[in-house]
Formats: sequence, structure tokens, C-alpha cells
Amino acid sequence: MKMTTPVRILYTYSNYNCLPVPLLHDYQLLLLVHKCMFHQNLLAEVFHDYFVCNSLVHSHCTRSSHNLHLYSIRSGFGSRCVKFKASQLWNELHADVRNIQSFNCFKFKLRKYLSSMC
Repeated sequence: MKMTTPVRILYTYSNYNCLPVPLLHDYQLLLLVHKCMFHQNLLAEVFHDYFVCNSLVHSHCTRSSHNLHLYSIRSGFGSRCVKFKASQLWNELHADVRNIQSFNCFKFKLRKYLSSMC
């Protein structure tokens, strides 16, 4: 059976249990956020207050009060910054994956979740 190039690449990723480069970048950003939220002892002190919950920015009781705060951006460059992109990815992540506190379990579930997006 002859496969087209995109199908062959996706088959290779799934066959070797790895992620495409853009999803691998998202994976690393989400691991950084998870460490900031649950395992600050694994990070340098600079990153301890790197991400802020909306509930700490304002006292309004909203549906997104438990999400990470997205700072306003003025350019396309701002949307690619680590702080904005990682917060955005974290907010889009399913709550059942986001609420896992064990780092190894989170890595496993996150990889499985991102692999299903391919």
C-alpha cells in the first residue's frame, strides 16, 4: 500500500511513539507550567512567579478565575512569547490532565493527550 508523505510522517511519529516538532514544543511549555504550578522546587527561583492565576489578578468570580492570566499583547511577537503561549496552552488543556499533581503521571497523560491531536 502506497502512502502519501504526510500520512507516512504521521505513521512514523505514532510508530516510534514521538511527537511532531510543534507538539513537542507545546509539550515542553506545558511541562514548564506544570512545574511552576505544582513543583516549584524543580525550577530556578526566577520561575516561581512566572505564571499567575486570574484569581490573583482580580477578585471577580468568573468561569475563568482558575485559568492562568493572559497578559495583553500588542503584536504577533507577543503571542509567541513563552509566558503568553504557555498560559494559553495551559488554559486550553482539559481539566482532568491539568489537575494531575504527579509530575511523571502528568508527563504520561500529556504525551497521550498530545499524541491524540496528531
